[in-house]
Amino acid sequence: DKMGGRIAVESRPGVGSIFLFTAEFGLGAQGAAAGAERTTTLAPAPPTSLQRTAVLRGARVLLVEDNALNRQLAQEILQPTGVVLDVAENGPDAIGAVRQNAYNAVLMDVQMPGMDGLEATRRIRAAPGSAALPIIALTANAMERDREDCFAAGMNDFLTKPIDTDQLLLTLAHWIGGAVAPLATPVRREPAAPPPPPPTLPAALPGIDLASAVKRLGGRENLVLDVLHGLLRQFPDGIEPMRASLDAGRAEEAQVAAHTLKGLAATAGCMRLSAAARETEAAIKAGAGDWQAPLAELAAALAEVRASASQLPAGTHRPRAVRTTPIDVGAEMANLDRLLRTNDSAALEQVELLLPSLRAHYPREVLDVLTRSVQTFDFDTALGILETLSDVRGPRAEAPAAAKLG
Repeated sequence: DKMGGRIAVESRPGVGSIFLFTAEFGLGAQGAAAGAERTTTLAPAPPTSLQRTAVLRGARVLLVEDNALNRQLAQEILQPTGVVLDVAENGPDAIGAVRQNAYNAVLMDVQMPGMDGLEATRRIRAAPGSAALPIIALTANAMERDREDCFAAGMNDFLTKPIDTDQLLLTLAHWIGGAVAPLATPVRREPAAPPPPPPTLPAALPGIDLASAVKRLGGRENLVLDVLHGLLRQFPDGIEPMRASLDAGRAEEAQVAAHTLKGLAATAGCMRLSAAARETEAAIKAGAGDWQAPLAELAAALAEVRASASQLPAGTHRPRAVRTTPIDVGAEMANLDRLLRTNDSAALEQVELLLPSLRAHYPREVLDVLTRSVQTFDFDTALGILETLSDVRGPRAEAPAAAKLG
């Protein structure tokens, strides 16, 4: 105060503190001769991206995503931050994972086959102790109505695909905040990262804006190549499977394929292809029946991307193991048994949760009878089937060992 200045501090748990002050000082001979009066202010340096996301180290996050390439992409983005990442490949598995584990946040894909992310979120919110769990939507649908649907289902935030690396990390850091317990052992300080190497990919090729894709994915050219070539591997026969699904009356199957292609193409910088997939998805959803024009544009855009990608090197990334979160089948079967014996209607939801895991171990015909019995409230029949399944369940039905990332 005596120097006519002030001092202040800004502090955030888990991130750090910023100190700043202003003060007035006397001038040297030259300044005094010039009659100058100056005030020196030391402004705080803006926090780096690493500092802003330091709170993520040690956080446990559940990723709910049905597409393998999108799971790999999220893994690559989150792994350097020290996040412990679990993966659920569908809505029922996500519900089971949240029941059995404590998470700091959930990244929820919205459009998935079967139970979508909206329904999975509603069921998670209905469970005791899940009201405050941050659930962040990941979707290629960017309309205001889509955002409203996510919030109405109980989600806390909304990220559109293609996912921007910085936006994803900062959003997670915002919602996780200081909720992460300190690590048991000190975190080793990493040396300063070397400057990024000069770009080796062209800025653009026909149908591919490589520069924007590389920027979006934090400068990782190999990751862009992985997404690009992975996209093409998912559609080796072009759009013919999509056309065949439409001809056979399986419109939902074709719509899911177009939706997947829309998001992956945007991530890889293939904006014409993404736009064509979006138009195809909209046409199928509208049920107009005339999808020849959007399919023709989609085929042309995909062929253009395939031709350009042939000029690029293959990605060199080898993904690390991600910890998947299969449900504890034995525990959940016991829970279903209890619900059936007490004539609890929650058995309807419980059998739906179990089905994805049971299909790998038991005949479909038996599971269909179990499901119908529960749906028609024939709980005695369902109990008999469940007891038979429990008797024959062996090591092959056990959940696989989990690998850990982080």
